[in-house]
Amino acid sequence: VLVPFALLCSHLNLNREAIAIARRILKQKPPEMVAAAATTTLVEALRAEGNYKEGNRLLEEMLHTFETNYAKSIAYYEKAYNLAEMGENLDEALESAKLALKCSPKEMRQFPLAALGWVYFKKQDFESAIDFLSKSADLGPTPMNLMHLGMALLESGDKERARAVFREAKQFKVPGAGLEERRHEQ
Repeated sequence: VLVPFALLCSHLNLNREAIAIARRILKQKPPEMVAAAATTTLVEALRAEGNYKEGNRLLEEMLHTFETNYAKSIAYYEKAYNLAEMGENLDEALESAKLALKCSPKEMRQFPLAALGWVYFKKQDFESAIDFLSKSADLGPTPMNLMHLGMALLESGDKERARAVFREAKQFKVPGAGLEERRHEQ
C-alpha cells in the first residue's frame, strides 16, 4: 500500500512526502521487488529536489545489495539518467546505460534504451540519440521519451519529424499519464 502511495506523492510533486514514505518502506527491509520500487521512487523524488548525489548513492547501494537483473537494470538506467542530468561523467553514464540494457528483462527494455538515448543526447551524438530513443518509443512510448526524441530530432535539424513527435508527446499530457508510466516501470 505504501509503494503506490509514495509513487502518487512523487507524481503529484509532493517530493518530501514521497521521500519520507519511501524511506519508511526501506526501513522495513522489504523483499527485493518492493525495495526496488521504493528505491526508484525515492531516487525520482530526490532527483526532482535536485539531489542527484544522494540518489546516486542509493543507486550504488542498490547495485551492491540487490541480486536480480531486474533490480540491477533499474539501478543502472536511473544512475545513467542522473549522471546525464548532472552533465558530468557522461562516459560513466553511457557505461551505466549499456549495463542496464545488458541485464534488462525483455519487458522493460524501453527504459534502458531511453537512458542510452538521453546520454547520447547529452554527449551531443544526436544520430545515436535518435536511434536509441526511437527504439525505446517503438517498444513503449512515454511522454519523457518522446520529448527527448523530439529534442534530439530538433538538434539534428529534422524539424518536421520533431514537431510530429512533440505532438505525439502532448497526447500523453492527460492527468495520470505519467503515473501510469511510472506504475508500469515499477
